[in-house]
Amino acid sequence: MEYFIWLQLVLLAGSPLSLKIIEEQISPQEIYKNPDKFFNGELAKKAKRTPLSKALKIIEYCKSENISIITYKDEKYPQKLLNITNPPLVLYCKGGFPDFNGVPSLCIVGPRKVSEYGYKCAYSLSARLSVAGFIVVSGGAVGCDYAAHDGALCHGGKTVAVLGNGFGDDYLKRNEPLRERIAKEGCLITEFPPKTKASKFTFPLRNRIMAGLCDGTVLIEAPQKSGSLITANFANEFNRDLFIIPGNPGNENYVGSNLLLRDGAKPLLEINDVFEEYLWKYNDKIDIKRAESTKLLKPIIYDGSYNPVKKQVKKAEKVIKEPINVKIIKKILPEHLSKNARMVYNCLDKVEFLCDDIYIKELSYAEITAALGELEIFGFVKSLPGGRYSLVIKE
Repeated sequence: MEYFIWLQLVLLAGSPLSLKIIEEQISPQEIYKNPDKFFNGELAKKAKRTPLSKALKIIEYCKSENISIITYKDEKYPQKLLNITNPPLVLYCKGGFPDFNGVPSLCIVGPRKVSEYGYKCAYSLSARLSVAGFIVVSGGAVGCDYAAHDGALCHGGKTVAVLGNGFGDDYLKRNEPLRERIAKEGCLITEFPPKTKASKFTFPLRNRIMAGLCDGTVLIEAPQKSGSLITANFANEFNRDLFIIPGNPGNENYVGSNLLLRDGAKPLLEINDVFEEYLWKYNDKIDIKRAESTKLLKPIIYDGSYNPVKKQVKKAEKVIKEPINVKIIKKILPEHLSKNARMVYNCLDKVEFLCDDIYIKELSYAEITAALGELEIFGFVKSLPGGRYSLVIKE
């Protein structure tokens, strides 16, 4: 193991040479013994001046901190990562490393300053995907990442956070409680050796692993200059599926993601759009009935410090707000509507909403969805892009 770590220290994260070494089955120990045979110029010099003792110290530190080390030769190593242009030679992990081989996995990304609607989408999508059997991957940050991890954790699903720094670095200290939860109930992964500081260079490298680990990536929302677009672009580069939740073209939160939608990404209007994409491949691994029948806990929007984000919610109201001075006056329901449709309609208290905003103890998710379909047919609600609905107001 020390030779794998040594080689990673020489090449650094994201080196294109890693794929050549893996494909040609070159032994790291051979490279250590004769670096001039495999490397030229400065790289060969760097290999000679990098002591093996440095790798041994990393192994010692990982043992003391309960950090697992997985190399590309291990059975646990995700096969999906071997199909990217620059696979990591070594992964450092805390928690229960899941079996990515033969199990559906989806990456959920979006901005840190996510809208309230985007936060709820990430949370509910992650919750339903995870209870259906998917591994949910995100970046362990605040905003959209937090919602994605929280949705899975709150419903007993599997989630993985890929970090842009090494273990032992105190980057984003306020989000430490989330990382502790993931380490206990999911898994933290990084390719960076312990104590590696986060920087503007480490995050794009982190994003390639997030996209590479998964069958597809879901972009919740993204302004034109959003870091989450990097992950989306890696998904395209690695021939992974890219799903986009459509948004209002006039809303700056969706400028970047809508452009990807225009360029051929798959629109995600409801969770079945994901299930239909992977049932043929993972038929015995995806439990749609469980996803539909699970009643979701309501999300509480956090900024990573375990304090409700009041400012964030106020900003979100500019994105998803009811028209000014609109008084909600509901229509009178006809006799032919079903009991379920009446129950759903009677609990609606805002103009725009998600299906997961509706909680009725007696009804399952599937029954609520069916009731909304019935209400839409008879003109009491109408569906909007991104799985939203709008209440038809009586004029």
